[in-house]
Amino acid sequence: MAKLKIAISLALLANLAVGQKTLNAQECPEPTHIFIGNVTVDPCMPQRLNIPVYMTNPCPVGGFSIKIYCTDPNWLRFIPGDTLAADTFGCAISDWEAFQATVLPGQEAKISVLGIADMPGGDSGIFLPPGSGWHIFTIHPVFDNFYVADTSQLLNYWGCSVSDTTGWFAYDLILHTDSVYVDTSSCFLNPRGDANCSGNTNGVDVTYLVNFFKGMGPSFCGLCSGDVNNNDQVNGIDVSYLVNYLKGFGPAPEPCD
Repeated sequence: MAKLKIAISLALLANLAVGQKTLNAQECPEPTHIFIGNVTVDPCMPQRLNIPVYMTNPCPVGGFSIKIYCTDPNWLRFIPGDTLAADTFGCAISDWEAFQATVLPGQEAKISVLGIADMPGGDSGIFLPPGSGWHIFTIHPVFDNFYVADTSQLLNYWGCSVSDTTGWFAYDLILHTDSVYVDTSSCFLNPRGDANCSGNTNGVDVTYLVNFFKGMGPSFCGLCSGDVNNNDQVNGIDVSYLVNYLKGFGPAPEPCD
């Protein structure tokens, strides 16, 4: 299965406030890094992506504010009012006292994510300790183009600020521009040409593709499963390629990558 390449760019707004407090530079031995990890399709909701956001912080962190927007909402967007647009399930900040992800009204391409470890009057011992590669939250935009093998600039992080445990001082940040890959099919690890996602490439897959092209059967389960000759398209040439391979007249399909 071909994978979707999403370039993630991050931009710092130095004066952005966390928790409505004025931020001033605070010395810390090393800057805080914010980056993303492997992006996958949610197995329970195929139209929704799981995009984890990570933080490496040399000093304790008590809050952050991150705004995210999709540059092409026809392909990648958030759902207004969606309570699952972002979450902290299983994340390092799951015990923080405040976490809010808001899809901006009338702007489904934009989301604002705020996290505060300790609200006034709460447990002052709650914070994110120094560490490397903390998973801080996961965003879940909706993805509507499963047949694009390579594209970029679909998602941008902007307005990022991370504060110390008091919420008054902002750390210096290194915000990475990352290229990540989205596994856009439940069978992306199966062989190329495995149109029915059985785990094997054989004559049944030829019949499956032929029936699909004749309008008599379901679609192949992902781009890689149908794109036998690896040209980012699925058509009759893929059927011929698969037949030749199975008869020993042609090369094996390349792996899904």
